[in-house]
Amino acid sequence: MDERIAHTAAGLYKAAFDCAAVPLILVDIETGSCLEANAAAAQAYGYHGPEWRTLPLAALYASASEAAACLARPGRLDATVVRHRRRDGVEFWAAASLAPLAAGGRALLSALDVSAQRDALAELSLMRDDFSLAQQLTGMGHCVFDLKLGRQAGSAQHCRNFGLDHGAMPDTLEAGVALLLGQVSAGDRERAEAALRGCIDTGQAFDAEWRVRRPQDGDEERILRVEGIREDDPDGSPRALVCASVDLTERRRTEESLRQTRLDLTRAQRIARVGTWTVDFTRGKAIMTAEETRKVFGLDSPEVPLAFLNSRIHPDDLPAVETARRVCLAHPGTGYYVQYRTIPAPGQLRYVESQGEVQPDAAGAAVRMVGYLRDITEAKLAEQEIQRLAYQDEVTGLPNRVSLTRRLERATSAEAPDFVPLALMVIDVARFQDICLTLGTMNSDALLKDVAVRIRQTFGERVFVARTGGSQFAVLLSDADTYDSRPCARAILKAFEAPFLVAGIHYDINVHIGIALFPGHASDPATLFRKANVAVFRARQIGTDLLVYQPEDDPYKPERLALLGEFRKAVQDGQIELYCQPKVEMRSGDVIGAESLVRWRHPRLGMVSPALFVPLVEDTELIHVLTRHMLQVSVRQCFNWRRDGVGIPLAVNLSPRNLLSPELVPSLETLLRTWGGTPEWLGLEITESSLITDPDASIAELATLSGMGFHLFIDDFGTGYSSLSYLTRMPVKTIKVDHGFTMSMLKDCRAAAIVKSTIELAHNLGMTVVAEGTASKEIWDALSGYGCDEAQGYYVAEPFPAAEFGNWLQASGRSLRGHSVA
Repeated sequence: MDERIAHTAAGLYKAAFDCAAVPLILVDIETGSCLEANAAAAQAYGYHGPEWRTLPLAALYASASEAAACLARPGRLDATVVRHRRRDGVEFWAAASLAPLAAGGRALLSALDVSAQRDALAELSLMRDDFSLAQQLTGMGHCVFDLKLGRQAGSAQHCRNFGLDHGAMPDTLEAGVALLLGQVSAGDRERAEAALRGCIDTGQAFDAEWRVRRPQDGDEERILRVEGIREDDPDGSPRALVCASVDLTERRRTEESLRQTRLDLTRAQRIARVGTWTVDFTRGKAIMTAEETRKVFGLDSPEVPLAFLNSRIHPDDLPAVETARRVCLAHPGTGYYVQYRTIPAPGQLRYVESQGEVQPDAAGAAVRMVGYLRDITEAKLAEQEIQRLAYQDEVTGLPNRVSLTRRLERATSAEAPDFVPLALMVIDVARFQDICLTLGTMNSDALLKDVAVRIRQTFGERVFVARTGGSQFAVLLSDADTYDSRPCARAILKAFEAPFLVAGIHYDINVHIGIALFPGHASDPATLFRKANVAVFRARQIGTDLLVYQPEDDPYKPERLALLGEFRKAVQDGQIELYCQPKVEMRSGDVIGAESLVRWRHPRLGMVSPALFVPLVEDTELIHVLTRHMLQVSVRQCFNWRRDGVGIPLAVNLSPRNLLSPELVPSLETLLRTWGGTPEWLGLEITESSLITDPDASIAELATLSGMGFHLFIDDFGTGYSSLSYLTRMPVKTIKVDHGFTMSMLKDCRAAAIVKSTIELAHNLGMTVVAEGTASKEIWDALSGYGCDEAQGYYVAEPFPAAEFGNWLQASGRSLRGHSVA
């Protein structure tokens, strides 16, 4: 009986297994293989009949590790959702669980396809994320109060709008309402509560703006728009209160800003005298409702015939206005903008700018134009004045330097249609500064006007004449006149032969003219103008009336200024070196001293000649840096010589700027005191030109230096411009004859006469003479015959580093005259 029951039960179980709608698979846990599967499993996985008996369980899983994990935990009834694989390789998501059976070593695997549910859940999650993102982007949140269950739920954006923590929202209806009202500002709270309660109790919808205070905003209030509506069930019982909120703060600020902007614009239009206008072409009428518009046209009526309005437009500008109208009407998308002049009354003229657009009728035909008009008279007059000031010289009425530059740029452009050679003449009025200081600015301006008239009359209108600044004028000759630039320049010189009447006095005015050619001398305006200036500067230097630019006479290269910019650092870096050139007594041949010479050993350019940088330095405050450096290294060298037993003086050159500096004497005292020296260590060489600026002050300073014990020399004697009367007042002991006279005296009898007379003059004044430029024995012999006292030059020694003086002295075989230091 029991066997029959068991057999019957087994049959029932088998039938249940086979007919189950859920895929069921009998699995051998030890081998991990399938033993049998029902019809639902066959349909789900695509395997049939005997295929199941040889099929490993891992074949049903997309991942072998997932299959192994399933076998490792039989008896776990909660389904694990993992990817399974069909026989055809298609994967799907299944909720699978493995339950062990009473018969040992076997388990029943159930696997339900949940792909559709999983996709639906993913889509729902995505929709929720999109909805949340949409609320965040729009700033609109929502909150639902469930009136039947007494619960409430709000979106994250709704919480952000009210400054609430989304994760800490209460579930109960009353607590949610109280929390929401707690964020509303006190002034709006009663009204907000009435709106919420009314909607809950009576179903009255509301749409209101509430001010709220959020913790993160401090004392700043935000403005929220809150809408509420009650939803009822079909039986009419209240089901839920749905609220929506959006932050209007920025919008209200923008609206307020826009309102204020409109007020400001209205005010500005009144201040700027801007008016509107309308033209109705179907009626041929112009409507001018704005007072400013009527004022510009001189109209009394706000509506006038278009023909009458046209009569108030300047005749020269009317064609442009009518053309702009026609184009705009024919092509409605084309903007209307035109500037023109109006004649509001006889003898009056106004400048206006007008902008507008077409308005079509119902059929789309362009029949009207509306726009604005602005009076720009003051701006136009100011623009014209600016143009005049920008391109015209105020004193003479001629074009100015800017105008000349623009003219040159057009003429020298490679794309110029009339590309021709040019000659630029720069004319500089001589002694103009003296005239200006003597007669005053007004009279000097009158002179400049007369000068401009004479230059202009010389050429007429065929050439371009400009005033480029100060007392300088420019004439631009082109084409055929370029080849005749010298005759043209002489014509200007002839025009200045007649005296000028200034302040009731006749003055003879001279000019210097410099000429540069394009493209021969320069290929661009800046270089052409620079070279013409170089030519006129050289003409003034050498005292000639006319000079054409010559490259060999142009030392003004950018490299010179670059050297000047590097000089201070060169001193700091030790690039400025001390050289010296010995001086000997001609009678005995003994060495009696040396001159301190500067040399610049540039790291990139090598040894730079003093002729390149010393003149530049002398014109700036850097001369004090150079002199201070040369005095310091010279005193230090004297100290080293005396330590080696050589006690000769070293003469240092002083510039006119040094001589007038109040720091010279204190610096010398400090320097000698530092090294334990005396004034006998140094000689100080000055040029005659040192006396030009302030003779009395210079002579006083020389007296101080002489009184301190310094030996003073007049350097380059004969090349300066000082009077011989100063020579008798200067406390100097030695005159140095310039090398230019010494080296040419054997071939030039006049130079020889100067050298000889200078020696005689110096001796008669009780002074000694040093002849620079003693370059040969013939010069030495001639100087000796003239009775010269001392010589310095290549015949004695070329300049060499001062530190090598001892070696030179030994190699030369010369003796020191009474200057050995024990």
